[in-house]
Amino acid sequence: MGDDYDYADVKRAVDELGVKYGRTVYAETGKCWTYASVKSARQIARENGAKQDPAEVRRNQKMWHAVVAVLSRGDDVDALGQAMSENDDSDVNYSGDKQKGKTALMVAAERGRTNCVAALLDEYQADTNTQSPDQQYSALILAAYKGHKAICFSLLEHGADKSLQNQYGETAEASARAAFKADVADAIAGYSSPEKLESAEKSGPSKDEKDEAGEQDEKESKKEGE
Repeated sequence: MGDDYDYADVKRAVDELGVKYGRTVYAETGKCWTYASVKSARQIARENGAKQDPAEVRRNQKMWHAVVAVLSRGDDVDALGQAMSENDDSDVNYSGDKQKGKTALMVAAERGRTNCVAALLDEYQADTNTQSPDQQYSALILAAYKGHKAICFSLLEHGADKSLQNQYGETAEASARAAFKADVADAIAGYSSPEKLESAEKSGPSKDEKDEAGEQDEKESKKEGE
């Protein structure tokens, strides 16, 4: 324990936030928590505020740790479903107390868990545009940086905003290019949402498209006349 972390201070943080870390160091008293426990409790206090319902904090943390444990083992949708069903009253968009505040969707996207990403989006309505509180990562930025093209498309199709930036001012496209994933970056840059495509179809071709089509028609007419 550091000098700034005495039992009373830790106990207050744990009691106020309802955080069940509390791995005891002294078995005879059961009154000493590890430094990591205090740090986590204080981090949650800063991000969520001490007024947050302690029971809600406990539920969300339990869900988050259960889901991340599943994701660490692989892309097991059944195991994910079990973890979620056991914590069905929790917030799927909860920013974890570890992993730099990433949500379950962010962790799945970063680790390339394609099936679990699809389940989190389709079955549990995870928010694609939640950003981590410290470094402002989104699921799309993380997937792009790791080069998971299929996951990037899945996120985009579920409304991911490709203009979101992390704390370094990088979008998903820029993150992919920084990681030398040019094919992923190009795919993100060229993506148009179904809504935009539908709108474009209704409005008809643009002026440039019309000019290009006219030039092509003119060339074909000249060829036919020769």
